[in-house]
Amino acid sequence: MARAALIGHAKPRTANAMRQVSKKLSDHAVANTWWQPSNLPPWLTKEFYIQEVQPKLTTIKVKEIGQALAISKTYAALIRAGRRLPHQRHWETLAKLAKTWPESGRQGQ
Repeated sequence: MARAALIGHAKPRTANAMRQVSKKLSDHAVANTWWQPSNLPPWLTKEFYIQEVQPKLTTIKVKEIGQALAISKTYAALIRAGRRLPHQRHWETLAKLAKTWPESGRQGQ
């Protein structure tokens, strides 16, 4: 089991792989830096995410979560299982995936 936990966390072996990992990490760090908390809908709080969104993520495929957030399948699996709390900039996308919008917060209403 411990060996399975290491999948996706192995050290990149080639220079090209190291560049790709470095760029991905850099891109995410920049996105986190430029993101503003005011971008979130007022109803999408940490409590709402934990109580309403996260439980419904278990019905979403890991691949779908990973693609929607542009993250690894390993990290997507941890988010889906509730073992990691994603950055707030991902909450809205995850709420849409999980189809978890409060009546007063639905777009177009």
